[in-house]
Amino acid sequence: MQEQLRALIERHCVTLREHVDAVGRNLRRSFGPPEGDLDALAEAESLAHQLKGSSGSIGFSQVSAAATTLDDHLKTLCALGGRMNEAQRARLFELYDELRTIAEAISPEKSTLYHATLNGTPPPRNSAQRS
Repeated sequence: MQEQLRALIERHCVTLREHVDAVGRNLRRSFGPPEGDLDALAEAESLAHQLKGSSGSIGFSQVSAAATTLDDHLKTLCALGGRMNEAQRARLFELYDELRTIAEAISPEKSTLYHATLNGTPPPRNSAQRS
């Protein structure tokens, strides 16, 4: 069971970087022609939201926290129809760069679950289920 969990964490490290790269591509696309591509901004938000949940669930709380902050900022910008001033745009890329930096430094061993002790013993049965 522990080896399966470690394999899942290792795969997450690969897909994490792919998702972060996709967020960046969508952010860049959201500022290219057509100007203010709201679909690209919404896709970036969706990916950040997925990163927030999946990374938190698999033991990468630092990635989850950075993705949460980016996700929240993107939700606000999407609600504004993708219109933003220079300060909002600069903050958006600052948050993305922070997430990217954290993701680049991730290794499976940094997951809080990687070294978890799984003894394979099923949880105790509820006393109401006993005969």
